[in-house]
Amino acid sequence: MANLHDKIYACIAASRIGSSMGTLTEGWSVARITEVYGKVEDLAAKKPRFNEPVRRRAQQWSERYFMHYPYEQAPGATEDGIERQKLIAQAIIEKKGRITATDLAAVVIRDVDEKRDFGYRMWYGDAILYPFVKAGLPAQYVGMFSAWPGIVSFTRACHPIGLVNACDPDAAAHDALEVGMLYQPTWSTGLPSAAGFVAGVAEGCKAGATRDSVVAAVREHCGEACRVEVDACLEIALKHCDAYTMRDEMNARYAGLPGDFGEELLAKGLAIFYVTAGDVRATILGGVNFGRDTDCVTAIATGFSGALSGTATIPAEWIAKVDKAEKEAEHTVSHLSCLETADGLYAAALNEMERARRNIAALEAAIAQA
Repeated sequence: MANLHDKIYACIAASRIGSSMGTLTEGWSVARITEVYGKVEDLAAKKPRFNEPVRRRAQQWSERYFMHYPYEQAPGATEDGIERQKLIAQAIIEKKGRITATDLAAVVIRDVDEKRDFGYRMWYGDAILYPFVKAGLPAQYVGMFSAWPGIVSFTRACHPIGLVNACDPDAAAHDALEVGMLYQPTWSTGLPSAAGFVAGVAEGCKAGATRDSVVAAVREHCGEACRVEVDACLEIALKHCDAYTMRDEMNARYAGLPGDFGEELLAKGLAIFYVTAGDVRATILGGVNFGRDTDCVTAIATGFSGALSGTATIPAEWIAKVDKAEKEAEHTVSHLSCLETADGLYAAALNEMERARRNIAALEAAIAQA
């Protein structure tokens, strides 16, 4: 049985591995994944016929949106979602507890370097929002300037908010709705999908958590529009009980729609987690071979599986590859390893536990005095 530190470590490590591996197939159909790879099973997959790496979609942003030559990614290197996750984690680690959007903004102002970051790992949507932060716009207003209301950018990155609120889904959901205003407007599904996600992560950290208790926490906090999608995808998942055989039917539900919005990816990520029963390796492989926005759906699915199951089913060599790539990365806001990040988040979660104990003691004293 995994303890809390191991659950936090697994959630961070699995999300980084899944995000890295998922970039190999990001934006692809199941048919194209099958044609090119058969099945992706490693961080350094190559085209069978040409024995060379496939250019990842994010690498094309360099040329298309930033007018410089597309950079190369080492196997195990992560992407824009993990850059957001790193900023959130750093804010929590430095504050040693729960954060606000203003706390996150201070880290963005200090740690984001436009010349080093924009057009490399960092998504062009962030290149729109972070200048508002640096210009001094209050963090809670920045998300109103998102060009993509409802997009999954915050949901797929906010694992640390669920982890610092380990075992408290209500507090996790509350923080996601507030911190996420730096990325999304309050009226979009981008915030409720994040609230549902971190509530599920926080629930998974409990000693007695189950697949069903995680689903219940997600459903309680994800809002009506997201709940419709969660229920629809779980219905498909229960019919197939297999991450591979359910792909076509589940993806068909979203045919013709953009593939990177929070309600779709929360629902599909939860379904992948459910049918893989929290086996982290199986969750990673199910996500990266699922089609459409594979890196984001895998980050979400593995967030649930890591928090529930810990590191027991994560290949150690995958963690080592990601850590090596992140230590050597030029275009990143943080070089902390998975374990270093987990250590900081665990310490912050313990601080929150002590704060809760002090509050309970003060409340009990006030009641006794009355």
